Formats: sequence, C-alpha cells, structure tokens
Amino acid sequence: DHGDAFPGTEKQRNLVLGTIIHCQRRGVPIPDSVYPFLLEIAKSRPDDAALFSALGALAQSKNDLAKAREFYQRALSVSPEFDAALDGVFD
Repeated sequence: DHGDAFPGTEKQRNLVLGTIIHCQRRGVPIPDSVYPFLLEIAKSRPDDAALFSALGALAQSKNDLAKAREFYQRALSVSPEFDAALDGVFD
C-alpha cells in the first residue's frame, strides 16, 4: 500500500494503465468502461504521453482509427520519441 504517496488522479491513472497492460499481456479484452474513465483522467493530465498513447491503443482496438491517430499524435506532441505512440501512428 502506497498510502497517500500518489494523488488521487495519479493513482487512478496508474490503476487504469496497469489494467490495460494486464489485459494486453493475457490477451483478455479490455473492459469497455476503461475508455471513458481514461478520457476523464486525460482532462486533468494534458501532458501525459503514456495516457494518450493508451487512449490511442484503445481507440484502435475499437477500430476508430481517426481517433486513435489523434491520440497517438497528441502523445507524440508531448513526447516526440515515445515508442508506443510511434508504433501506433505507423500501424
């Protein structure tokens, strides 16, 4: 338990990103509820490349390629060499 080491939004962000990674590694579908939850967190974290890259991957998994590209490009605007976003843009 980290107690209050992480503020609420960061704790939620880490939990959701961890859930996504867990599901991807096990080949389990990511719950639909993750996407809107991550969108809400993104409102308070506009410079979080990992978060926007995860949103890109989620949009891509839902076959919303225009939205996926938008999220990946947002991640790259924050962190131009972020590998996950680079991979997503060129998929």
